[in-house]
Amino acid sequence: MNEKILVVDDEPDILERLETVLLYEHYNVRTASSGEEALEIFQTEPFDLVIADIKMPGMSGLELLKRLKQTDDYVEVIILTGFATAENAIEALRENKAFDFLTKPLKEIDELYIRVSQALGKRRLRMENRRLLKDLRQANADLERRIEIFNLEMSRAKDIYNLILAPQLPVMAGVEIHGRCIPAELVGGDVFEVLKADERRLLIFLADVTGHGIPAAMTANNLKILFREALKINADPAAICKHLNRILCWISLPDDVVVAFCGQIDLESMTLNYYLSGLPSPVIIRDNEKICLKPTGLPLGAFEDLVVECESLRLEKDDLLILFTDGITEAKSERGEFFGHKGVERSIGETNSAYDVVNRIVREASLFQQKDTFQDDVIVAGVGFCGNSSKMIWNTFCGPDKCIFKMQTKFLNIDEAFHRIMHNIEERSGVDFERVKIAFFELLMNAIEHGNLEMSGLKELMQDNDSEEYQNILKDRSNSDKYGERLIRVEYMFDSDHLEISVEDEGGGFDPQSVPDPTHNGNNTRLSGRGIFLAKMNADSLKYNAKGNKVTLLYRLQK
Repeated sequence: MNEKILVVDDEPDILERLETVLLYEHYNVRTASSGEEALEIFQTEPFDLVIADIKMPGMSGLELLKRLKQTDDYVEVIILTGFATAENAIEALRENKAFDFLTKPLKEIDELYIRVSQALGKRRLRMENRRLLKDLRQANADLERRIEIFNLEMSRAKDIYNLILAPQLPVMAGVEIHGRCIPAELVGGDVFEVLKADERRLLIFLADVTGHGIPAAMTANNLKILFREALKINADPAAICKHLNRILCWISLPDDVVVAFCGQIDLESMTLNYYLSGLPSPVIIRDNEKICLKPTGLPLGAFEDLVVECESLRLEKDDLLILFTDGITEAKSERGEFFGHKGVERSIGETNSAYDVVNRIVREASLFQQKDTFQDDVIVAGVGFCGNSSKMIWNTFCGPDKCIFKMQTKFLNIDEAFHRIMHNIEERSGVDFERVKIAFFELLMNAIEHGNLEMSGLKELMQDNDSEEYQNILKDRSNSDKYGERLIRVEYMFDSDHLEISVEDEGGGFDPQSVPDPTHNGNNTRLSGRGIFLAKMNADSLKYNAKGNKVTLLYRLQK
């Protein structure tokens, strides 16, 4: 990282310590032992962040802060203060001059890293906003140019939104995850994340930011990043929500309120510990029973002294947890009736598949309002618990124009995986792609057999993949920890003109150029190369990543 930090303190020991820990994180660091020296340095070269002691001989930290802001209003400042001068630091924050403050002596270096990272992140956002505003002002003279720039920026915002939107979807034995996101506009303000705290604990986060569109999306993106960072410090939902609330109170506008669910699931003890504030009550489906979780507190970002209390309950095998934002419950019929919480419960049905239940809720809400778009952002998510069952483990997430599928080789049923993904593509795009089916099936088979199970060498030696010996080796590898726990990741993205499908395995990769052409004389009896050849023949273009373990199919759609 190239961010430049100026550290100012009249105590050499503190100055040296701060310089050392920041250099360790690869920041570009300069130091000054007084406010006067710092100001002189600052006027000759730019800095992204200044960390300054509030109480120094000569020019104080507050006076330095004022002078720095006069020179560069976009520089972020963190004040170092003792308890005796903390009130002045808080006053500087209230006047929006300083980003944050840290109390001396510094005991928790991790806290310093977090505050520095947040301050630099805020500066990057402000600098990016300044750049965007400048671009828009320059485009005002030409209407066509302004529209072009707007479309480009919206496309970029959408790309960023898609990157941040998708949850990590950790694959853990006995857990099925499926989520659907439907923003009211091009981008939205709902957040869904599932993270693996450790081998037995799963953390789930669902949040709804006030409003929708780009302003809500910016807050949502920041919130998701903050949540991921908070997990590195503490996996307890109460601690995480307290941390998020504190930061949101500092960085959010007065009307930016976040309603949220934050839950930790211990798969060993089968317990759910959660904080629920403002979102519609999640539902646990257990046999024919529907258990609604009760709220535990107030929204995040509204009160600095928010009290965060969690509830706990026991889970059972085959339970299914369904979470959703109010965009789905506020779906309105032509007669003005709301779909409501009861509409969600009616849509659940009898199956305990997260994939089926989530899709059915979205479908029923769309039918209820007689349209597929919603007035507010929508996320519906399901987390199912099937114990140590050997059923196929699916983790999926679908946004407005991108879907992600993660599957574990050990429990992967190739036919079921193929048909479900193809059905999803056809349903979302409205077109039946015969060429897509041929190419995708070949690449999915290659990813499993040659990628994760590394059967290429054996296939060449045996020249008969139907032999009993070959099939036994294939089965043994599929059930082993070394090969069977590797993942297959499938993504597809589409717009009005293109469809992209990528298949990625966790094998060692290969050189696509080294694969023999099965159409050449002498290769007609060799088994390798046929899958790639068929995929190329049935796609408009095909490309591999540098490692050779991810392949992307591109199709141009007929208008």
